[in-house]
Amino acid sequence: MRSVSAALNRVFLAFFGLLIVCAAAWFLASGLDVGHYSVPSIAAYLTAAQDEIGALLSPRAHWLLPLGVLMSVITFMVGLFLLLMQVPRRPANSPLRLSGSDGDLAATLSPDVLSQALSERVQDLPGVERCTVFVTGSPSKLWVQADTSVAPDCEVKWIVTELRKLLNEDVATSLGTPPKQLDVLVRLARSVSSTSTSKAVTGQPSPAITGTGTGA
Repeated sequence: MRSVSAALNRVFLAFFGLLIVCAAAWFLASGLDVGHYSVPSIAAYLTAAQDEIGALLSPRAHWLLPLGVLMSVITFMVGLFLLLMQVPRRPANSPLRLSGSDGDLAATLSPDVLSQALSERVQDLPGVERCTVFVTGSPSKLWVQADTSVAPDCEVKWIVTELRKLLNEDVATSLGTPPKQLDVLVRLARSVSSTSTSKAVTGQPSPAITGTGTGA
């Protein structure tokens, strides 16, 4: 799942998982006749184990059918919304308004300028052959995306760690605060083929900056 919708996806998965657990518990309690033997207070909400499904649904058909249609429409709309959330998209660029310590506007910085500076900084890392950085959001809630191609013989884990550290420190030095979200896409460059292998590292919050870094 993409980082931009991971939290929402987890909420829906937890909600529908809870519904499934409740339905399973109801069927189990009805089948074991728990309301009659163990917990009489819930007997009114359960059904007898020998009852047939048709006999249970017939008295309630006047509202079960409209409810079923409504739930089907809602489920379809929710599923379509979640599907659209997975479509990759480039973040929209908006000017970064930098304020001074007194709260007054100090400068307005184009995200393209910061993106270019960060891209050049990342390309200085050993093993990085190409890097394109996209920046969007406000200085306090900045979203940084880095698309990086690395050499086939490099250590990917080390590059990802150093790349995230460099971007966090440079953004914190330039804007006074680290990015709110930092997504990294690492592609393994191949000299004999136009194809590439990609590894995504997304959805991780930016670590706290404990030291100073070189400004972007």
